[in-house]
Amino acid sequence: MFEPYDEKIMCTVGSSGVGIILISPEGFVVEYALRFGFQASNNEVEYEALLAGIRLPHALKVDSLVHSDSQLVVNHVLGDYEAKDERMAQHLQLVKTSASKSNNFTICQIPRDQNT
Repeated sequence: MFEPYDEKIMCTVGSSGVGIILISPEGFVVEYALRFGFQASNNEVEYEALLAGIRLPHALKVDSLVHSDSQLVVNHVLGDYEAKDERMAQHLQLVKTSASKSNNFTICQIPRDQNT
């Protein structure tokens, strides 16, 4: 089993899309970009980034450590906040389903200025 990747998620400015950077313990870097064909709120983009950040390492059969600067999304996933909005609740359910299939999924919040 591989060591967890240090995965950083960042949102692009001015469009619906995200960038994901996977960094192996040895320093190997994989950059991955997604552009969405639909309008999305900031929180929906954060959830879509999280879903991609779970699915990509799973497809590569490696552990997943996700860093996100979204306090709302991280606390939804950790169960500290309730997802009251229907769309956020749907995204949260997708994340939980994907995370349950992942190898050692871990999520933590980082300050926005560290998510570059």
